Amino acid sequence: MKVRNGFVSNSSSSSFVVAFSKVPANAQELAKMLFGDDADYPNPYIWEDSTPSWPVSEIAQIVFSEMSSEATDEELKESVRGAWLEGAPDYDDFGNKLEDSDHVDWDTIDWDAYHQASTRHADKTLEKFMAANPGCKFFRFSYSDNDGEQQTALEHGPLFDRLPHIRCSHH
Repeated sequence: MKVRNGFVSNSSSSSFVVAFSKVPANAQELAKMLFGDDADYPNPYIWEDSTPSWPVSEIAQIVFSEMSSEATDEELKESVRGAWLEGAPDYDDFGNKLEDSDHVDWDTIDWDAYHQASTRHADKTLEKFMAANPGCKFFRFSYSDNDGEQQTALEHGPLFDRLPHIRCSHH
């Protein structure tokens, strides 16, 4: 038997589908769109020796560097499919409950039906989002807490709260 000593990571990543009514010309314009007059982007996780915040100009430059081209329909679908989305079906609904338990018998889960239902939900979520943002350009971004403190803050913080967006959690 192998035993793991030390830090064990339970990393996550999130992708974001973001609607821009106007594509920013530069990082300064993007900073204004994302943060208004705020000077700093807060770290949502403060612990000993952590960075409490970063200048919004630095964060905007990171995001702007990822905006080389508008996302294609296939790239947008890829972002939402397979992600956890609000209102998504639960795999528990596709299997039989164990006797005298709230738990599902894993051997009875119809994974094909679950994946089909999840894909339909993701596609419908994306269609509604795009219809609610006519004339917008859509971009996608991805951040992982496996890539350091700043990327963790981008994944879990209020990065796109001022713009229409879908957060696609890949935990």
